[in-house]
Amino acid sequence: MSRGQCNVCAHPERGEIDIGLVEGRSKLLMAKHFGISHHSLWRHWYNHVPLAARASMLATRTSYAHVNLEEMRVTETEGLLAHAVEVRRKLDKNAESAEAVGDFRAAVLCYGKILEVLTFIGKLLNQFSGHHAQQVNQLVVSPDYLRLRAALITALQPFPEARAAVARVLRDLETVEVESNGAAQ
Repeated sequence: MSRGQCNVCAHPERGEIDIGLVEGRSKLLMAKHFGISHHSLWRHWYNHVPLAARASMLATRTSYAHVNLEEMRVTETEGLLAHAVEVRRKLDKNAESAEAVGDFRAAVLCYGKILEVLTFIGKLLNQFSGHHAQQVNQLVVSPDYLRLRAALITALQPFPEARAAVARVLRDLETVEVESNGAAQ
């Protein structure tokens, strides 16, 4: 290709590529699928996909990446689990062989590794109680909350005492929210 020609613009499946880019699909996976470099996809994205299409994708970036991430977690977890089970099977076989020839040191090493693999499998399957999920909600910076707050303060403008009381309560709640989120990080 000449230096000035875009590999993606010249690609016979450019329409599908543009749709994938606007939907936020992985440029690395798309590059592999369409047989072009991911660098070409990046250049095409910034130089030839209209700004309005890029802006709409970025503004409405719902959870396509999240869905792909969840699919990838399931797929990768299954793959890791299958490999861990295979490693455990081989270690069992090695431990038995070591015992059969009287190499108890090697057998003990294999059993130690088997325990590590079992621990890993347990973690993959979330079998241990040490697994905790922490969720931090930041209501204070939510656009919906900010709109609600502004609407309340505006609606209470004819009632200065009520407006001041509501503003104090909201300020106190926001202060507590910010302090608790700061402590959680």
